[in-house]
Amino acid sequence: MILHSTPNNPRAAKSLIAASYNGVEITVPAGFEFGKTNKTKEFLQLNPLGKIPTLQTDDGSIWESNAIARYVARLADKGLYGRTPLEAGQVDQWLDWVRGDLEIAGAVWLYPIFGIIPNVPEATENAKQDVANALKVLNNHLLTRSYLVGERITLADIVVACTLFPFFTRLFDPNYRKPFPHVVRWFVTLVNQPNFEKHLGKVELAEKMAEAPAGGAPAAAPVAEKKPAAPAKKNDDEDDVPAEPKPKGTPIPPAKLDLEEWKRVYSNADKTSDATKWLWENYDHDVNSTWFVTYKYNDELEQTFKSLNLIGGFFQRLESFRKRGFGTLNLFGDNEKSAIHGAFLIQGKGLPFELTDCPDFPSYDFVQVDVKDDAQRKRVDDLYAWEGEYDGLKFSSGKVYK
Repeated sequence: MILHSTPNNPRAAKSLIAASYNGVEITVPAGFEFGKTNKTKEFLQLNPLGKIPTLQTDDGSIWESNAIARYVARLADKGLYGRTPLEAGQVDQWLDWVRGDLEIAGAVWLYPIFGIIPNVPEATENAKQDVANALKVLNNHLLTRSYLVGERITLADIVVACTLFPFFTRLFDPNYRKPFPHVVRWFVTLVNQPNFEKHLGKVELAEKMAEAPAGGAPAAAPVAEKKPAAPAKKNDDEDDVPAEPKPKGTPIPPAKLDLEEWKRVYSNADKTSDATKWLWENYDHDVNSTWFVTYKYNDELEQTFKSLNLIGGFFQRLESFRKRGFGTLNLFGDNEKSAIHGAFLIQGKGLPFELTDCPDFPSYDFVQVDVKDDAQRKRVDDLYAWEGEYDGLKFSSGKVYK
């Protein structure tokens, strides 16, 4: 198959990323010139509208980027269209949503910057608010979810993320992003996956919001220089599995406490009090540190099942921290009022990169425990044992990270 498009086109990236996950081969010819190549007789036979991207197959052509992405996603059963008929419908739901609720408003904001339409400041301000309204919907949905549909990356994530790509890299400065932490976490997680990076390059979030030139005259569209993509993996059969992240941060310091043995003791103890007794007897005060962990937005928590999903998502994105950490995050209260609070044990005296680099980290407060203080140590014991109260709320349920 051949995909006709200009270089570095996020709309083309939708189907190219889907192809990488599905192990499908798509060729993108070099030298495509918009306004010239797409006006040729040969191209207009593929797409009478002269638009890009356009997919050329042995059986015919497909145009409209979402239609191409749908076609590519269905070429293999790798889960890009969900695992059930309901999830397939939800994938389509997000593909339709992004076209109607996000792309139209986004175009009014973005196109004057690219010089496609004249700059009308009032229209731009309205578009900024419309995009913010769409992001609020997305942020609320991702509050308790890692991905848009199900528990794995689907075409919905690919299409929505590619649509947001030019906004995150040109428009969404830190102040604009601040109200949407779950969207930011989700987007950063996706674009750092090898199959995304292969086609989008290394993504840098905007530090300053780009603006269209004053007056009605459009400016020339800027051309982004794409940074080198990650090298393709040798085993094509494993393209849908994210590559193991390269180790970052400081090495794990040796300690008297064997963290893996502690995890076995904790898991196998009939009484958690016996396990925590073993912990403090083997605790290495020169190396280990313990931290109280509290969710910063407890006053925004709703149903308890959503809060547990929130904890689960955090733990899921902490895979690289597993060899140097252990902890519990507990849910206190009920659907009317609840709070997330717990304790982490770390092999090291500070908060390591593997923890602070997690997209969820900014949503939690970490306060170091004085383990020589009996009251604080008892509080850690209760958290590990799923007992006690927090802020007047009774323990409800919890999750263990080990």
